[in-house]
Amino acid sequence: MALLDALKFARVSGLSMPALGRDVLSGFIGAMVQIAYCISFSALIFQDFISAGFPLGLAALLMGTVITGIVVAVTTTLSPATGGPDTPAVAVLSVLAGSIAETLSASGVNSDVIVVNALITITIATVISGIFLYGLGALRFGQWLRFVPYPVVAGFLAGSAVLMITGGA
Repeated sequence: MALLDALKFARVSGLSMPALGRDVLSGFIGAMVQIAYCISFSALIFQDFISAGFPLGLAALLMGTVITGIVVAVTTTLSPATGGPDTPAVAVLSVLAGSIAETLSASGVNSDVIVVNALITITIATVISGIFLYGLGALRFGQWLRFVPYPVVAGFLAGSAVLMITGGA
């Protein structure tokens, strides 16, 4: 029934069926890519001492991706924009979670408590960076990013790549 309503809406609003089909197909492909990212990033973050937290971490990543995707879809003016986990951020968060897990494991803490602490730390880091980035956008400081030199950006991405490679080994 919902599909029929969507088709009626498409006809009334002036959308063509081929355009609607392309949009649905691209949305499906984008969702599959985001799911693959969530699985691989969860495997990267939740390894060694916190490997028992993989299912919970995967669920958190998937839920965050869905919420981010909905917010981006509703609020963006750039139509091909998507939302989800990003490689450099996940590389840093995997190092953060690993160091927390190693420290707590050396103290003899239960693995469930280690997983919860890692998830709380990742959540706090995400909220802080989100507030910071929102503040930059609200104050219109995005224009200053044009002046970040190319070697700085390349160095940051290279450092993220090194963290991803060493974390995946």
